[in-house]
Amino acid sequence: MPHHEPYDPSHSFLMECRHAISFSQNPLIIGYLTVKTLFSTVGLGLCVVLFLRETDLRKTLHFNARLIIVVHFLSVMVNSLAQATTGAYDLLRFTVLTSTGKCSVPLLSHKYAVFVNVPVILSQNMDSLTLVALGIERTVATVLAKNYEKKKHRLISLSLLMISSLVSIWWIVRFFQKGHSKHAEHNLYSMITVPSEVSGDNRLNSLFLALLEIVILVIFVVLLAFNLKLKRAARRVSAPLAMKYQVEENLASVTVLLSMAFVQVLIYTVTFGLNFLLGHHHDLDHENESSLLFTNVSVIYHVALPIIWLIQARQKRKSVSRQAQSRIGSLAQDETKTHFDILKDLFHENAHKIGR
Repeated sequence: MPHHEPYDPSHSFLMECRHAISFSQNPLIIGYLTVKTLFSTVGLGLCVVLFLRETDLRKTLHFNARLIIVVHFLSVMVNSLAQATTGAYDLLRFTVLTSTGKCSVPLLSHKYAVFVNVPVILSQNMDSLTLVALGIERTVATVLAKNYEKKKHRLISLSLLMISSLVSIWWIVRFFQKGHSKHAEHNLYSMITVPSEVSGDNRLNSLFLALLEIVILVIFVVLLAFNLKLKRAARRVSAPLAMKYQVEENLASVTVLLSMAFVQVLIYTVTFGLNFLLGHHHDLDHENESSLLFTNVSVIYHVALPIIWLIQARQKRKSVSRQAQSRIGSLAQDETKTHFDILKDLFHENAHKIGR
């Protein structure tokens, strides 16, 4: 029988305190927390502005796609807010705040460190799962292009969102079960808002999300190619008007979604790589716990998403402006031609009278 040392809370406190002080003196950790907080805050602000102002771009989408896009944006905003809050709190603890207790750096309750990860994990999974839902919805819109616009098919988006939510909730339940099995009574304190027992889950989760995003990317590439082929068929005079509209909507939306999926593939591939390289064991010891800080680069997506949509909205406005100018120019040419024809007729009529 292996001999287990009796648990000493004071020893655990001193270890956490010592490592927290070393964190506060590490410029890399302070720099990362600053960047994380800045990106999350800027991304949240951009998403809110985009969500409130650029409503015309969403209105061009079918109800199903619009509903899923709204949920996707909300999950990104929740993730931004959660990461900005945890990043700012960790940064303040290591730079500004002082403790009235025995440790000069305020320590976290371990239960709090686990709890604040719930919205991060939940919203991060929803970011990817809603993109999967959009891929499935756009596939249905492509296959049923002739009558998809006429029929609302609202159960499609609601069903896909329900499945995405259930998968995310299952992952959270699994996370808590795993944390409970790690003898949480021995983990009274934590120096960062990323508890060490989530290292293995982070690695598995990031691998799952990276593979999922690759599948999504392939789906959107295939949809783009297929809709370009449908566009040629939709140009025929005999093609239904609803089909022409749906194909144009599919092309516009898939172009944006392809960019979103590409960015997420890069983010979760890098996250998995960092998890794999920095976390060699399923559970990190206290010396290596700091590496958990550097394994989540999803804050990049918080800024990339609104930028992608702002660019698309700007291109949409330019396209509408060009079309309007083209119509005005065409009308002006027609009116000028009509005026010349009238003058020509008058000239010929007067010339005929003079000749007589």
